[in-house]
Amino acid sequence: MAQKELRERLGTGAAVALLAAGLTSGLTGAGSAAPEAPDAPAEHVPVSLALTYQCAFGTTEPLPVGLTIDTTLPTSVLVGEPVAAGALNAELVLPEALWPALGAPASIEGTVTTNLLGVQDAKPETVSTELPVPATPVPETGALTVKSTGTAPVWQTNAAGSLTISVGPPSITLTTHPAEGTMGTEVLVEAVCEPAPEQDFLLGAVAVLLPGEPEPGAPGAPPLPGMPGAPGSDGALLPGMPSAPGMQAAEAGPGIMAAPLFPLTAQYINGESTVAKTGAKVVLGPGMMVNGGQYINPPGIRGDVALPKAKTPFYAFDFLPVTGMAEFLPANDANGKLTFTEGTFPKPDSMLFAHTEVILRISDVEINGVPYDVGPDCRTGKVSLDLWGQYLVTAGGTIGTHPDAPLESQRSFTIPPFSGCGVEEDISPIITGLVSGPGNQVTLVLKTVGK
Repeated sequence: MAQKELRERLGTGAAVALLAAGLTSGLTGAGSAAPEAPDAPAEHVPVSLALTYQCAFGTTEPLPVGLTIDTTLPTSVLVGEPVAAGALNAELVLPEALWPALGAPASIEGTVTTNLLGVQDAKPETVSTELPVPATPVPETGALTVKSTGTAPVWQTNAAGSLTISVGPPSITLTTHPAEGTMGTEVLVEAVCEPAPEQDFLLGAVAVLLPGEPEPGAPGAPPLPGMPGAPGSDGALLPGMPSAPGMQAAEAGPGIMAAPLFPLTAQYINGESTVAKTGAKVVLGPGMMVNGGQYINPPGIRGDVALPKAKTPFYAFDFLPVTGMAEFLPANDANGKLTFTEGTFPKPDSMLFAHTEVILRISDVEINGVPYDVGPDCRTGKVSLDLWGQYLVTAGGTIGTHPDAPLESQRSFTIPPFSGCGVEEDISPIITGLVSGPGNQVTLVLKTVGK
């Protein structure tokens, strides 16, 4: 059905109304969806990594889930050339204990979204690839292993050195199907996953060379930064990250702190946000805070937050399926991928007050599988987020807005008016009326890598 026909059937207001519940699906950062990769060069080498996560499916207790990633990476590229991985293969192992918690389904299907963090020149970029989980019978006993293949991501290069690629927590969405003839119903469940401790998340590294520079391993070639044997590698906080993170955050401009900076280990981020006007609850992340630093006087932290785009499926009017992509981008750089965040500890009780400023942009909307074009620049004005909660720099914590927060600005956040929405006509006022306003909530859970 063409977009014009869809509008004629639903009306502009009704069609836009279906967007309302999917507008907040990525907070305090942004990543990039996986673009199509060019043909892989011949000099690719295989890389593989097996990791274990603790995943909570809906209201279940966290359960161990295995994820193995297999692909190929080039040994080197020239500055300015993209780093294109080969086909991305994933093997997901779901535990036997999951099935009773989900109502003993006969089969499952869904998606697993892999999140890969590429770091070059101390600048991280998260790319995500959504892989299908085909309809698979659930075994009577034992774990269920499903395999999937998808298009590999691409990272752009802009400086000589290396690009290191690490694996972040996956996003898993499953639909359970009951056995025929039973009273069960289909259930859609999303998992929030955190990595098990004491694991190495490095998938591989690619040398980024100047013309004429020898490849790693060749006579006269230096070792890759962040890899064993490289200068300063003993102090790296995360594969590919500098031994003195916080540098990029400090370059973001004057902040509220002006004391010596100490490294802050990278932290994973998961969370949830609720839009007041629609009542929609959206799972955020998984993402990561990097380039973090801890201040001494006054006590506080700074860091850069990155989250991938998130697809948000829901049912409008209880029957019409809608999906969309939404992201919060840096308020001072709509094309950037990192959102500068800073916080202070006003009292010596590990209570963090954090602040960041972003804009909300929506795209890739589909209504009942039919694209609805809102244009490339449908966004809000500046969103000011004041968060608070218990937080330890060595372990992480939970921060967010809450109606009982100490400061009024921390009790909710406001979504400003939209602009630039629509192709055939300006529908910004309609989206503003449906979504923008005060009283929205967000909660973020940060957990230090390796803890």
